[in-house]
Amino acid sequence: FSGYSQLRRALQQLVKDRLGSVKEAEAEAEAGALKQTVDLGRLSLGSVLTAQNRLALERAVELLLQADRIVVQSGLGMDGIDSYFASGLRALGLNACPASPGLSREIFELDEKSALFIVSGGFFSQLSAPARYAREKGAQVLALADDEAAPVGRYADVMLLGKGIIALAALMEALFTALENSCGRSLDTNLAELDALHREFDTYESGES
Repeated sequence: FSGYSQLRRALQQLVKDRLGSVKEAEAEAEAGALKQTVDLGRLSLGSVLTAQNRLALERAVELLLQADRIVVQSGLGMDGIDSYFASGLRALGLNACPASPGLSREIFELDEKSALFIVSGGFFSQLSAPARYAREKGAQVLALADDEAAPVGRYADVMLLGKGIIALAALMEALFTALENSCGRSLDTNLAELDALHREFDTYESGES
């Protein structure tokens, strides 16, 4: 180099080129992961579009609307889905609650006027016993599973099938939509009204300092 300034410019350009290469590689990796997720999502959603699911969806809506009480239980790896689905059912005016794993108090209180809704992912432990108990008590058993061979299937009156969490989530949303159409209520409208009531009555006023 003829001088320090030329060396400095060369180093700056080198660092810029290296950083640019790293950012491009990171962007390509992120794009690859996103594309892979989207592609898997398309395959997952495609698995729910079956004649069996269409008929099962109609029957599931019928049983849920007839039940005086609905208990929702999820399997391993599906934590929180039971609470989400139960809260959506409550927002539509149905008497629903999530259940703790296994033969919980909520399961023991099932009777012939109740329904047990089971969400099963790829792991099936702690689900067969509640399903069998509910069936013996005369309750309706509905299963949402990603495998037709899921053990809960032998006790289920209705079984909805979808491969992967995206498919299971889509089936739950389809159930909400079908329930809205059948009962004449809007989930979004009801939630908005509940939110407005919460804001009106569950507020705190700041105290005087």
